[in-house]
Amino acid sequence: MDIGLVGGIIGKVLVLVTGAFAVFKAYNSLHVRRRSQLRRDYKFLKQFINTVQAQPRPHDLVIENGYLALSGKSLPAAEILHLLTYKNPSLALKNYAEGRRFLMLGPDGLCYREGYAEEKARKRYRAKRLFWYAVTGLFAFFPLMFVGALYESTGPEAILVALAFLVSFGLIALLTIWEYGAMVGAEVIMNDLRPSEGAVAARPAVDEPLQAAQGKSKE
Repeated sequence: MDIGLVGGIIGKVLVLVTGAFAVFKAYNSLHVRRRSQLRRDYKFLKQFINTVQAQPRPHDLVIENGYLALSGKSLPAAEILHLLTYKNPSLALKNYAEGRRFLMLGPDGLCYREGYAEEKARKRYRAKRLFWYAVTGLFAFFPLMFVGALYESTGPEAILVALAFLVSFGLIALLTIWEYGAMVGAEVIMNDLRPSEGAVAARPAVDEPLQAAQGKSKE
């Protein structure tokens, strides 16, 4: 048996084993870090909920910054407190943060913003977004279908043109489908999610000192 051939095979096997071990080690390290991050998020969430439910209630800035640190998204304290009264607050907060441009917090709870209250308007909005998603998606991938023929006639420039179409129209397609998803998320909150029975959305914390100051001024 050729010693060189055997050595080459052994070398390739060692490379494969070493690569597999490195991949497994990286995956395991990532999994451990993710579990540690989830535990930290869980502890912070418990602390955040306890802070929100404390009496007297903390200032709005504390609530807003706590939610910002937890989710990376900014919402007014009144909206956060209202959404925490829902039976599924995690889903309510997520969908509201994405579909906030279509919703607002009124005296009686969440409601659609002007222009989206009627179901026909919302259906028309979704239909337009799906239409433009299909159009821009087609434009994004259209040059790739003929990149071979274009390459033969124009050379490497065909690849640049195909990439330009893919990036530009692809980004527009992603934006339109994101807007469609935001509308769907807003409708999920309004149609499928409800506050827990007996839950009352708390007013902003600044109301309490304001009322106290007004009471002193009357005296």
